[in-house]
Amino acid sequence: MKVSIIRRLLTITALLTLTVGLASATQIAVYCGGFSLAGTGAGGYFNPVVNPVATGNITCPVYNSLPGGQVFASEQLILQADYTGGNTGTNTVQTTYSPGTLAMSADTLIVTGVVTSGAYSDTFGANFPFNVGLGLGGPSFWVDGAYVQSTYPTVGGTIAYSASITSGTVQAVSGNIWELITYNPQQTGSPEPATMAMLGSALIGLGLIGRKRFVR
Repeated sequence: MKVSIIRRLLTITALLTLTVGLASATQIAVYCGGFSLAGTGAGGYFNPVVNPVATGNITCPVYNSLPGGQVFASEQLILQADYTGGNTGTNTVQTTYSPGTLAMSADTLIVTGVVTSGAYSDTFGANFPFNVGLGLGGPSFWVDGAYVQSTYPTVGGTIAYSASITSGTVQAVSGNIWELITYNPQQTGSPEPATMAMLGSALIGLGLIGRKRFVR
């Protein structure tokens, strides 16, 4: 009987710890901007292909809107690039994001496919799968692993882009950039209400276990 109670106690403690850990960090995505350019050749394709087909600058804002009671952890960049309306055969679009006034390292995203894109790669990044909370992500989204800012407020600045069609041709190229902001609840000397509520639930569970034991 004692072993059973200890096992249940450990289970409740583990669940409580896991819940607190999962609730600790929060991420938001701040949209910087993007580009989208359509071909004007025959059939709406870029024809003849002149590289680069799209160039310009995107400005990421200074982020200083941290919710009250939160502590800034980091800022990273989510980079995205894709194409639509590929011609028959293999089509490849290479998009390079490089530093303007924002001190990042040049990062190249390569998209390959036939009519629709199907394979993606990135120089520095790790793929950012679809995030329901943020409402973005997928195979064409990448977190720039070479850019991590740990000071707050963030500095902001411009990022240059250059999209080139390196094989085949397509009807449109596009790309977008977000700032990925991570922050944590501010630690205080006294437990937060949510933590106390979870601890109380655990104690209630222990009480019920003890009561069941005595009834037996």
